[in-house]
Amino acid sequence: MKVLLVTLNAKYIHSSLALRSLRAACRPSFPEIRIAEYTINNELLTILNDIGADPPEVLGLACYIWNIGMTLRLAALIKKTMPKTRIVLGGPEVSYTPDDILKECSFIDWVIQGEGEEVLPKLLRALQMGKPTENLVGVASRTAEGITLNGGFQIVDNISLLPFS
Repeated sequence: MKVLLVTLNAKYIHSSLALRSLRAACRPSFPEIRIAEYTINNELLTILNDIGADPPEVLGLACYIWNIGMTLRLAALIKKTMPKTRIVLGGPEVSYTPDDILKECSFIDWVIQGEGEEVLPKLLRALQMGKPTENLVGVASRTAEGITLNGGFQIVDNISLLPFS
């Protein structure tokens, strides 16, 4: 399964430790997981074209106060141009109000609440195996019945057990 994790940094000199940590946590099950970083100064169509050159099956977008508007515009464009790509949001800007995001943005498939290093690999495995996702703790999802919030904000209990690389 092709998985791409993306963020829009505030400046080109920044890099995202969060994406690297998530990639390391997912690598045992998804060794081909990729990351891509852009800035809020990049043109949306340039980013869209770059992602579309090798469309992922699952796209994870890291959301922060400085990039949430542009990230949501990018996600909407991705869903329009790559409708089979499933979109997962994570990060502090969406963790506390996932129901609002899912209600307002029909192009978003899931929101990870809190720290994703333990949650994201579980979500990706469920997707790969074709299993339901609405019962995954820490994952807010859209279902036929509405929006399911399951378990709320997640925290990694022992950060020293996370892979580092």
